[in-house]
Amino acid sequence: MKQVLISDIAIGKRIRKDIGNLDGLASSIEDVDLLHPIVVDEKNNLIAGLRRLEACKKLDWNKIPVTVISLDENVFGEIEENQLRKDFTESEKAAIQIILKEKFSQETNQGQRNDLTSIRNQTEVNKPTLDKIGEIFNESSDTVHKRISIVEDGDNDTIQALDARKYP
Repeated sequence: MKQVLISDIAIGKRIRKDIGNLDGLASSIEDVDLLHPIVVDEKNNLIAGLRRLEACKKLDWNKIPVTVISLDENVFGEIEENQLRKDFTESEKAAIQIILKEKFSQETNQGQRNDLTSIRNQTEVNKPTLDKIGEIFNESSDTVHKRISIVEDGDNDTIQALDARKYP
């Protein structure tokens, strides 16, 4: 994989101005590394991966993995990278969030006495856990809790209706 100095990457005029909060992405890159390289042309003009690039800058990286492609107009790469991708459906989000809930709940509960935990507290999701998951998905902890509850309660009709309404 080719590596390029971050300082050598040129960021031209971009269509997407709001790159959003990069804390979750930077944390992910720090934890598991950069899973997908950014995309540049032969002159190191950025085509795709502005959020990944900015997150790596935030982590004080000097070099970043790149894929080099030939593209007449960078705007076509930006369209391909952003407009044509498909966001997670509600059921896909729920499945991921349930896995994260279990992972983060185990981390949050480490070192706590389980013999004194009431039945009510065992079934409740720890608020910091929902906050963490919400931050990853850019959602409130209430939204995350409702989505998880629908799936855990076995309400497949509701989750399928949400998927159908949002993603016809």
